Amino acid sequence: MFHNSITQSFDNYFMALTFTGKLLAGALVLIFSSSSYATAFAETQITGWRSSQYGNNNPWGHDQSDPSYWISVAQQMSLKFPGLDPGGILVIGEIDGPPGSATSTFLPFPKPTGTYPDVTFGTTDTIAPLLDAYDDAGLKVFLQVESADADIPMLMDLVMNRYKHHPSVIGFGVDVEWYHEAQFPGWGRPLTDSEVNAWAAQVKTFDPNYSLMVKHWDASYLSNARPDNVLFLTDAEQLGSLSNTINQYIAWIDYFGEAQVGFQIGYPSDQSWWSTFDDPASSIMNPVITARPSANIGAIFWVDFSVLAPFPDIGVSSITINDVSLDEGNFGTSNFVFTVTRSENTNAMSVQYYTTDNTANAPTDYTPLLPTTMNFASGGPLAQTITVPVNHDTIVEPDETFTVNLSNCIGGCIILDSQGIGTIKNDDLPGPFVLSFGSFGSGNGQFNTPSDVTVDSTNRILVADFNNHRIQIFDSAGNHIQSFGSFGSGNGQFSYPADITTDSADRIIVADYGNNRIQIFDTAGNHIQSFGSLGSGNGQFSLPSGVAVDSTDRILVADANHRIQVFDSLGNHIQSIGNLGSTDGQFKNPVDIAVDSIDRILVADSDNHRIQIFDSAGNHIQSFGSFGSSNGQFNKPSGIGVRSEDRIVIADSNNHRIQTFVSSGLFLQSFGSLGSADDQFNKPSGLTIDSADRVIIADSGNHRIHISQGSPPLDLDLDGIPDIMDTTNIINSSITLSDSHVVIGNVMIQNGALLTIPAGESLTIPSGNNITIESGGGVLIKSGGVLQIIS
Repeated sequence: MFHNSITQSFDNYFMALTFTGKLLAGALVLIFSSSSYATAFAETQITGWRSSQYGNNNPWGHDQSDPSYWISVAQQMSLKFPGLDPGGILVIGEIDGPPGSATSTFLPFPKPTGTYPDVTFGTTDTIAPLLDAYDDAGLKVFLQVESADADIPMLMDLVMNRYKHHPSVIGFGVDVEWYHEAQFPGWGRPLTDSEVNAWAAQVKTFDPNYSLMVKHWDASYLSNARPDNVLFLTDAEQLGSLSNTINQYIAWIDYFGEAQVGFQIGYPSDQSWWSTFDDPASSIMNPVITARPSANIGAIFWVDFSVLAPFPDIGVSSITINDVSLDEGNFGTSNFVFTVTRSENTNAMSVQYYTTDNTANAPTDYTPLLPTTMNFASGGPLAQTITVPVNHDTIVEPDETFTVNLSNCIGGCIILDSQGIGTIKNDDLPGPFVLSFGSFGSGNGQFNTPSDVTVDSTNRILVADFNNHRIQIFDSAGNHIQSFGSFGSGNGQFSYPADITTDSADRIIVADYGNNRIQIFDTAGNHIQSFGSLGSGNGQFSLPSGVAVDSTDRILVADANHRIQVFDSLGNHIQSIGNLGSTDGQFKNPVDIAVDSIDRILVADSDNHRIQIFDSAGNHIQSFGSFGSSNGQFNKPSGIGVRSEDRIVIADSNNHRIQTFVSSGLFLQSFGSLGSADDQFNKPSGLTIDSADRVIIADSGNHRIHISQGSPPLDLDLDGIPDIMDTTNIINSSITLSDSHVVIGNVMIQNGALLTIPAGESLTIPSGNNITIESGGGVLIKSGGVLQIIS
């Protein structure tokens, strides 16, 4: 922020320096040193051109109708100023009438429904085809208006609502020279701080990354407001000489300090001196950048009035790249081959390419390519290829994409399509999504970070609504039944209820996290009792986060004392298990507990990134898992449940997925990824299993409950007669053999399926055939069961 005395000095300086129109005479410039600015090329980061429909009214001008030419100019400018991306200012709103008396502006697209004072419209949209081309070429474009008396917020709504879907669009511009120019001819009306602040905020409503550009040759006309998404652009001309231009631009930088500044250069009125340079743009701007190496220069534009002088329209070769879409595969890698094509081979040329992540992430999903130059020889082939190795996996997830980018085309060429999109198509079986319900809020059926979920004997779904300090109850279809609880420490009140379960009598048992206690309610939500207090002694708690019951209605509680405590159904302490540490039987922030069909105690040992299993007496049996994102690894597991056949289901919170294991800890299946679509999650924190074997998940970051359908055991054959199956058998859900003898040609077990061979039954794989297990599948042979593979 400037001190008033400095600000006033610059105001007076610029007022003295400015004569009439846009004339800035050569004058001695007072230079203020700047102690700190942002990085040299920040926020906006764009260079290229200013184009308009009337730019061709000059021997050296060019109109907007040829996007290939403007793409070429933008790319040539970006080569001159590394760090600035190619783009430009596209003037789409021009004054409708003679300069000095015009009160309206013309927009070159059909009038939408409504009334728009001081605005006239075209019959066809002449801007959309240009933006389509700039989208494909990867340009960044400001949409500028000359408003006259038309309301700027109204113009912004009209323009941005029509074109905001174009990825090339980065913001909205106002040429202040034409702002109420009939009342303020030649100069326009100066902007107020409130106008700039309001417009800067409004443009972000269309996209939070959008910027506002305001332009004038007199800095005092652009207000003293300094929102962080505003580019202050000078279009000063008749500067007289290179040295005077450099001084003027340095003064512009110093006036605006840390704010973004930009320069519109190359006016015909200065052509007598800039035309003497081989590279006018670099000759003008590089001394300015050298003088202010830390200045926040966000944009450099060459004007259309003289653009053909430094950038002749000589005809160029266009470069394009195709998109590639292939199935992902389960094991190994496959090559995505992109083709780069040029339109003619008369000249030698080169182009750079490199990859960037979209929803796919390197190196997990694909092998990244660093910037590499592809050379085309004169008379050589029109096309070359780029190969990107893609990694296979067995995770059920949405299609993923990455981008192969083209840039820096040298040799009389332009890049018409700068991005090849690689789509890695999911070929794992569809996710098990059934339904989801809830949204952010505090009304019935809304949630604020739901932390856990459980079901009772009637399959009612009970949710610990953490930040709303309450319990909500729903039927099995997600319809709201009731809510109870409020913030506080009295009976029936909560301070961040973290976990919830029910016992054999359907009593509702809640880990009241912030009150360091356990509360018990009847099925209607009436308080029965509470036990526990803050501390580390037996029966005391520090932020209890997990609660479960076993087949005898013993209550098990996990808390920040790094232990599991066991109580009888009345809340009397029986024993404690574990202490702080990372060896077997120790814990580091255990956050959830479950009990399987034989009363084994399963603990989500969150900060040790593992699951620990104990017998009903608290003796350690085994641990599985480690930190990571591969199958069977965890990043803060926070919820745990048990499905049929004692399969263990884990909410792997920071990996935004659900993992399933057999009772021994062998990995079976994973589904989910970061997002808010079906079968996507944002920090799932708790889960439970209902009587239909559905997995019900507290998707805390998405403020909803997500239900996934399990795969119940199915008979391979139900007629009691041994079968011979000669064709490949694809098993997509868990199978339990029920015949005494089944003969299968080839069998594949995938997508987390489990083939179970019970006692007294057998599966035979004949000679020459195979049993293939992939995508987390497995074979479980129970005592007396037989798997026979004939060699």
